Amino acid sequence: MKSIIFNNVFFKYSNPQANDSRPFEELVKNYAVKDVSFSVDEGQFVAVIGHNGSGKSTLAKLANGLLIPEKGEVNILGLDTKESKNLYEIRKNVGIVFQNPDNQMIAAIVEDDIAFGPENIGVPSEEISGRVDWALNAVGMQQFRNTSSYRLSGGQKQRIAIAGVLAIKPKILVLDESTAMLDPIGRKEVLNVVKNLNKEFNMTVLLITHYMEEAAFADKIVVLNDGEKVLEGSPAEIFNSYDYLKQIGLSVPFASEVARRLAFSGVDINSGGILATEQLFESISRLLS
Repeated sequence: MKSIIFNNVFFKYSNPQANDSRPFEELVKNYAVKDVSFSVDEGQFVAVIGHNGSGKSTLAKLANGLLIPEKGEVNILGLDTKESKNLYEIRKNVGIVFQNPDNQMIAAIVEDDIAFGPENIGVPSEEISGRVDWALNAVGMQQFRNTSSYRLSGGQKQRIAIAGVLAIKPKILVLDESTAMLDPIGRKEVLNVVKNLNKEFNMTVLLITHYMEEAAFADKIVVLNDGEKVLEGSPAEIFNSYDYLKQIGLSVPFASEVARRLAFSGVDINSGGILATEQLFESISRLLS
């Protein structure tokens, strides 16, 4: 089953004047998302990468009905986002976590903050406590249930923000640059939580990121450039397109870059398959043993 389908989607933030007679080819330059098509299977982990202004965050908002396409179709769990009657069900099943966790925190105490979402969708009060427990366990933050959210680190706050989304029991988790404000340790913490949710609960994940090391853990990567989808494939396939990624202002994971430079020096350690630092160390160790 497809969890997310983008079918020839166009979106722009400002509409042209009614008497604007310019051809569509000229008007389309103003679109934030231009003719984007891709799909995400149930339980799949898909990363979306691109330079600043490439349309990544617009795509995230289109994926849960916060934005509606001007042309084309966004279908979520079989529901068209253009149908207003579908939006409640879509937003109940698509949890989105934004870049700044402080903007998503409502209450001063962690458990009250996590309970806010279920309360707003009408979950019975006797069930909410169980959902809070489950969400805190899922992100490894059980011991902070009664802590003031303002005393948490950046990584801890983002994990609580994810827990707040999980408490509504979504089928799809969308992370819109959710690790951008975190240090490397915080990013690793959040990414580990997301990977566990994907594997243990078969939760569909759409990760919007500009960190190539995060994208390397996905099942599939979609690359945007100036609002258009320009590449789609496995991490190995995408990061093998080194020259093209550089051309559009993107990089490859650090481990892939090191492996590539070693290969140019005559030390072949399967550079096309190296995506993570652990893989790089293992390959070098095997070579030296």
